Amino acid sequence: MIDLHNHLLPGVDDGSRSVEQSVAVLRAMAAQGVTGVCLTPHLEVSRLGAGVPTSHEAAYLSLKMHAPAEVKLSRGSELMLDRPLNESEALLRRISLGGTRYLLVEFLRMVAPETVYQALAHVAGRGMVPVLAHPERYGCCSPDAVRWWKGTGALMQVDATTLLSTRGRGERARLLIAHGLAESSQVRCYIPQFLRPAHAVAEAGDDFIEDQDDAVLGAEFS
Repeated sequence: MIDLHNHLLPGVDDGSRSVEQSVAVLRAMAAQGVTGVCLTPHLEVSRLGAGVPTSHEAAYLSLKMHAPAEVKLSRGSELMLDRPLNESEALLRRISLGGTRYLLVEFLRMVAPETVYQALAHVAGRGMVPVLAHPERYGCCSPDAVRWWKGTGALMQVDATTLLSTRGRGERARLLIAHGLAESSQVRCYIPQFLRPAHAVAEAGDDFIEDQDDAVLGAEFS
């Protein structure tokens, strides 16, 4: 099982605050059968002019030194599409999931559905496969909207823990699963004792299993 969306690169965004915290979560994930983790810190297109922050490299090297051997670490990002993506192919590959053509992207919560479509189509036009993080977070998300977005070649990654929510975004996430519109899920947790068992999340998603992340990238990620 491969985890493709997390904020375990320590001390660089709103996720893990230390190497120790990240290592504890990685050990808990390994105990649940996770064998690979692609680290996806927040980045913004508008701030990519200088490339990937040097702090990310230092944090990665520190984490790699202490990470459990059972979990293979790879690098990526969660990219905020706050302007058109016109960066070089080399940079796109550097911030993609494991150096593949899959690029994890997100938007501001109040984004318009037309903006999502246009941005995803632009990413696809660059030869990348956009993987939209937590589509259920956006108020404009609906099965019809997601079908339209997927017409660009985009994949959808729901927040697995949202499947357990009684709020509107929880209902939207469950609708996407019910309509077969999500390819992948994520578990957002940086404190190991709160990492929910995989079966509990799967049951909430009508047996939607978290290891679908493996199928998204397949051999290209290994």
